[in-house]
Amino acid sequence: MKKLAWYLSLGLAIMLLSGCGIAAAKKRIPKLEKPKQEVTTNETKYSVSLQTIGDMLYEIEDPDIYIYIQPITNKTTGIGKVPEDIAGMLKSSFMNMGYKVHVVSNPDFIPKGAEAFVIEGEISEFDAIKSENANYNLGLYFGKGQGETDISKQADYGYQEIKLGVDLRAINLNTLEYVPFAFAKNKVIIKRLTDSNEVGFNIAGSGYALTGSASVQNGVHESLRLLAEASSVELLGKLRLLPYWLAIPGAMPEYQVINNYKRKFRSLPPEKKAIYVYYLLGKFYPDMNENNFYNYIIRFKKEYGIYPPDDTITPELFVKLLINLPNTQVKRKIEYKRKKLLKSILE
Repeated sequence: MKKLAWYLSLGLAIMLLSGCGIAAAKKRIPKLEKPKQEVTTNETKYSVSLQTIGDMLYEIEDPDIYIYIQPITNKTTGIGKVPEDIAGMLKSSFMNMGYKVHVVSNPDFIPKGAEAFVIEGEISEFDAIKSENANYNLGLYFGKGQGETDISKQADYGYQEIKLGVDLRAINLNTLEYVPFAFAKNKVIIKRLTDSNEVGFNIAGSGYALTGSASVQNGVHESLRLLAEASSVELLGKLRLLPYWLAIPGAMPEYQVINNYKRKFRSLPPEKKAIYVYYLLGKFYPDMNENNFYNYIIRFKKEYGIYPPDDTITPELFVKLLINLPNTQVKRKIEYKRKKLLKSILE
């Protein structure tokens, strides 16, 4: 009986020591912070971004756009570790943008004269950028002249990071030229702790950063789907000079993108310039209409220091609208919440 109690005590000691060993090992590995947003299996929380960019097309009254997507294949060394083609993800993304975006299976059936683009690209990067392991070995030997017994325990704990990159480009189907500045080159970093059932991932794009989580089994696919959605929003925005960063939570305009927009804006016909400015200016002044449009141009120029403060539509006005729009949208949302809260209190 004493011998049995002694074995039980020894077993308990081993469990306590191994637990301490694992804890000590984990301290040597960086912590994986809990992502702020999570991703479900079938629908990401950024799918609303696709609808938002589609709504922009309606608001600026742009003509319909036709999209043909070539295979977006894996050009990395990660064969078998990442999907071989994510064209299906991109098709679903563009199809969720609304009826003004037409995804076609054959470019030969695009209406003559329609604005049409071919989207090409590849999964361009797959790199293990960080890998750390902590091992803790616990070995105890006992025996009092009756033979020795080796009891050992191995505790493994690891942290891994991999980087995936996707490159997308747009080709004008009518001219077969690559559209200047119309590209999306984004990356996702997937982080995993080996004793966790989830992976976390971060996407860094043109002026935005997204975070999310997914199960270990679906981590690569779900992060790539989110990357495809964000990239398609960015690409459509660049094709139509839309402030796509307003459609992506937490995004801010990137000045290089703004400068490219400014160059293209210069070449637009006057009526098209007026449509863009009217759309953007209406976000600042909800009571603006066609009758007082030019008065509000003067007001905006005075408020934001654009010289001369007249009613002419200039590239500088367009750029100032794009840069200041995110902060204005935030203020509008705060004001709306305050009014809603005050109304609920009074009622």
